[in-house]
Amino acid sequence: MGKVTAELMERRRRLLRQMLAAIEQGAAKRLKAKEEEIEKMANLNWALQERIQSLCVENQIWRDLAQSSEATANSLRTNLEQVMDAQSNVGEQQRCEDSCHSREEKKVCKNCGGDEPSVLLLPCRHLCVCAACGPVVRLCPVCRFPHNGAVHVNLSH
Repeated sequence: MGKVTAELMERRRRLLRQMLAAIEQGAAKRLKAKEEEIEKMANLNWALQERIQSLCVENQIWRDLAQSSEATANSLRTNLEQVMDAQSNVGEQQRCEDSCHSREEKKVCKNCGGDEPSVLLLPCRHLCVCAACGPVVRLCPVCRFPHNGAVHVNLSH
């Protein structure tokens, strides 16, 4: 019986070794699969981080372009408003000149009604105020346009 027991014990050890080897082999396969999965995830993570950085740079480029375009649009809007204002002023001056030249007017100061006009207002170019009123008036009495200069005119009759 001693031999049978020894034989059984030996078989039992072999079976345990085989089971242990099979368990170790299965665990090693699973461990290797998990390591490969971790490596894939690390590569994917790296690729995603690179893409995020690329998108951040692209975002900044688009933001700068939008700000530049907005500044250009504002500048163009301002220029357009200035041109429209200037065009309006020119049209107003032209209408005023046309109305002044189309009718015969008395040769008296349009501000005080006294002396003969001798001061030419600029930029509307109305010869409409006397020497006494020239330095006092701020708006042309004919077209109500603010003047930015005046010229004393010596008229010879």
